[in-house]
Amino acid sequence: MLQISAAIVGLLLVCLAMMTRKNPGIALGLVWCLYATEQVLQAAFPFFLAHGSLINYSFFGMSCLAAFNVAMRTNFFAGIEIPREHLWFAALFGLTVCSIFWAPNSGGSFNRLKNIAPYVVQFILIAPLCVLERDQLDKAIKVLLYFGFFVLIGLALCPISNRSIVMDVGRLNRSSVSGNPLAVASFAGLVILAAVFKIYGMERKRGGLFLIHVAAAILGFLVLARSGSRGQVIASGISLLIWLPITARVAAKRSSMMALGTVLVVALGMFYFVSNGKDVGRWNSEHLRNHAEGRLLLSNQLLDAWYDAGPIHWLIGLGNSAAWDIIGFYPHVVPLEIIAEEGALGIIFFIAFCYATVFGGLAILRQDGLDAGSRVNLGLVLALFTFQFALCFKQGSMIGSQALFGFGLTAGWYTAFMRKENETNKLRGIFPTTTQRSASNAATR
Repeated sequence: MLQISAAIVGLLLVCLAMMTRKNPGIALGLVWCLYATEQVLQAAFPFFLAHGSLINYSFFGMSCLAAFNVAMRTNFFAGIEIPREHLWFAALFGLTVCSIFWAPNSGGSFNRLKNIAPYVVQFILIAPLCVLERDQLDKAIKVLLYFGFFVLIGLALCPISNRSIVMDVGRLNRSSVSGNPLAVASFAGLVILAAVFKIYGMERKRGGLFLIHVAAAILGFLVLARSGSRGQVIASGISLLIWLPITARVAAKRSSMMALGTVLVVALGMFYFVSNGKDVGRWNSEHLRNHAEGRLLLSNQLLDAWYDAGPIHWLIGLGNSAAWDIIGFYPHVVPLEIIAEEGALGIIFFIAFCYATVFGGLAILRQDGLDAGSRVNLGLVLALFTFQFALCFKQGSMIGSQALFGFGLTAGWYTAFMRKENETNKLRGIFPTTTQRSASNAATR
């Protein structure tokens, strides 16, 4: 069954890749699915495990071609203002690159940045450009939801051991490797959010589509429970609680109380699947406390070294990847890591990036004349960003947070595109008011 499911995923992947020339948003959606798709294919077919870079190169080339097509169609992004999120990210990452020169181990810092650079280019700099055309963000989200549904089926069928997907190297070699359970759990969380939010973007008559969304959310719960990841469950709940009532109110003109009811239903569903999973012991209060204290202990050791380094390093930090030389690993709390490694300047840039993403998106979300579908899509991207932001307090490192910065820049480029489109429509005298758009929608129904 796993091989059949993975073959379907591979076939769909090829078909979608062929469609990216005319629909660049599909490439963005596939990039969001990269890590999970890779694990399904590698678990089912040893060939992809032996040639893992083949998948990465294919996705990278596809996103580059899609972004290039967008550049050609928009006359190389003429008239589109660079979003503030991009400027703040450039400042933060520029400081990170420069910090190689004063890092405790410049060679090690350079190597880690070099290894992560292709993912930074793909997830953060190239793929978000694919939303700079009308309806391309919607296509990206549909890929995440509907293609992601088939990927989740594959993940649910994969053999699992110690929370990780088991990938056989081959029949002649009985050794095996394990996938990343956090990547699987994060992907499940993304699909759950997409399934719930897009319900508010569909017509109420489309009952069959509603059932698909419900099925995708339930399958996401199952994969989350199998992965045993606690942070993704909590982050999903936080993202829904913050953004679903806002999006439901300003986008679909539906009750915020109904949205809160939806959040409650999702939370109960997560509780059911998690409480019946074999890793339910990970939710034990003592287990949770020990893990939290362990992360904070590492972070405090790193901050102590930063404080002892003196005023200059208070400003510019100890240098990227300094944690590896001071505590032996990164501390799993990204904001505290940024303070220690990139200093006061780094954390200011990071906070400014997050502020620009959230409040820039809110400004567009509440703008008159924006259709309901665009509002739902933007609200979802802001929820996906919040999901990754919540996760950065319990896993990963700054240079490994491509999803966090990628979703932030996707929201930034999309809001920049919407501002340009609204200004163009105003100049042409065709900018519709909310009343006109509602009347038009009612007439078409």
